[in-house]
Amino acid sequence: MIVRYWFALALDRVWPSFFAYVSPRFGTPIYAHAFDLAITAMLIALTGIFYGTFTALYGTEVGPLTYLALVGVAAVLIALRKNRELSGGGVRTALIVSGILQFLVFIFLDYEFLAYPQIWGGGNWLPTALNSAQ
Repeated sequence: MIVRYWFALALDRVWPSFFAYVSPRFGTPIYAHAFDLAITAMLIALTGIFYGTFTALYGTEVGPLTYLALVGVAAVLIALRKNRELSGGGVRTALIVSGILQFLVFIFLDYEFLAYPQIWGGGNWLPTALNSAQ
């Protein structure tokens, strides 16, 4: 997902322009993906070196879980605002119910990660720093 940000920043001329190059063969910004792969591989390697285990990376899940909880809220808001477009077949009701359930599940998972950091590899500087960067 971060590749999209790098791609957009390159189009806005904030990042170097080669991050915006889209491969005609693959239809994706390959240099942005390669850079993302290099950073991710480096972080995983450093985790293994410094902690001797990769479970420390589990602590970085709070950011994505919160994001997915907010997607559930967005689903509810869309269902409430798009009354005419979503009428018929129970689509509006299904969107509201699924959005509420998604929000509740991901907020509960956030709570579990924050309430019991020793279980999920948290409590050390690496996942805490990566969470704050998200």
